[in-house]
Amino acid sequence: MECLFVMDPIEQIDPYKDTTLVMMLAAAKRGHNVHYCRIEDLWLDGSVANATVWPTTVRRSMGDHYTLEPPINRPLDDFSIVFMRKDPPVDIDYIHATYLLDRAPASTLVVNSPKALRGCNEKLFALEFPELVPPTVVTSNIPRLLDFCDRQGGRMVLKPVDGRGGEGIFIVSRDDPNHRTILETLTSFGRRRALAQSYLPEIMESGDKRVIVVNGEPLGAVMRQPGTGDFRSNVHSGGKVAPCALDDHDRKIAATLGDQLRARGIVFAGLDVIGGYLTEINITSPTLIQEIAEFTGWHLEEEIIDAAVDACLTAGSGVR
Repeated sequence: MECLFVMDPIEQIDPYKDTTLVMMLAAAKRGHNVHYCRIEDLWLDGSVANATVWPTTVRRSMGDHYTLEPPINRPLDDFSIVFMRKDPPVDIDYIHATYLLDRAPASTLVVNSPKALRGCNEKLFALEFPELVPPTVVTSNIPRLLDFCDRQGGRMVLKPVDGRGGEGIFIVSRDDPNHRTILETLTSFGRRRALAQSYLPEIMESGDKRVIVVNGEPLGAVMRQPGTGDFRSNVHSGGKVAPCALDDHDRKIAATLGDQLRARGIVFAGLDVIGGYLTEINITSPTLIQEIAEFTGWHLEEEIIDAAVDACLTAGSGVR
């Protein structure tokens, strides 16, 4: 098949950490042709979606992890599968890219679905499953946030609705003299919504589990633990990774989500679970596949590529 990976600039990725790179390796291993582009390389000619793409060879080799052939302009109709792997933020440029990907013909599978990438905010999507999430409020109203904090025993976690990588996340305590300043800053003095959740002490005791779900099925997990002097477990914020296994509760969460993920065209997702609670559903560019492989020897990127190919064939797309 002809596979296109829409991603961040390939020269900037870490070949020993990046999930997209090993997905490209897995696609090539299975005999598929691999191409690369950035979101700015997508374009429309009338109603026809096109991309300027580079046929690409990748390697897990620091400083020499890719070779690009000369760029060519191709309609998205030329590709069996387009993997949208651009990292957040989901800003206006990202949203515009999803509209262009909407113009891909029915014979081209986009993973994950552009409509899902727009419509399933990674923090708010989890709230569609209230039985799985901790107590949560989403509001720009500061008195309402303070009331929620009081109802949680005077402590809560506050985060921006559109944040990423642990950026802008605070533990807010009523006895902290800075608590009102934090609320004013994150809500831009009541003009921007923030998400408040009950503080889960398990984040410091065991960490934040990332559960990899492919085509609605949980396949593997890794634990992210806060770095020294911080409560955030995100790797981008200094968190560390540790091995862990899927448990029955993880499988129950995935089973609850599975039908919805499949129905929305979400082939690859990363669930964040703290103390048994679902806190986020990551669908833009889930990561930590290489870390799972290091701990277990299981290369989930191969499962992801196989699931995408199966979904493509099921949808009736031909091999190109």
